[in-house]
Amino acid sequence: MVFRPRSYCAAGPDFTPISSNEDSNRGDQSYILPGIISAAYPRCPINAVAPGTVVVQVTVGKTGAIQRTKLVRDSPPFTQVALDAMSKWRFQAAILEGRPIASNLTIAFVFAPISPSPVP
Repeated sequence: MVFRPRSYCAAGPDFTPISSNEDSNRGDQSYILPGIISAAYPRCPINAVAPGTVVVQVTVGKTGAIQRTKLVRDSPPFTQVALDAMSKWRFQAAILEGRPIASNLTIAFVFAPISPSPVP
């Protein structure tokens, strides 16, 4: 999943889980992907002059709570604001055969400083 902070999106992201074509070819059709219930939007740090991407892997437990967070790609000064925002996210657990299960999600926070408008 790729997440771009709200200030860079025309509209808020849609958090409805979408199955890939691979999932539709699986013999086991009783798996439902984990979903995002709510998200906190990180702010682009004031001292950021270049773009950056922070990649975080989270383990979503059976209750939907984050059980573990692992930083996969560090990109100062964006890392801490991405991790702070991630700690406020709420998830719906993945479902397998009608039962909630723990699962892993990888989320990329993409930051691109807003460039000033050209002067006419």
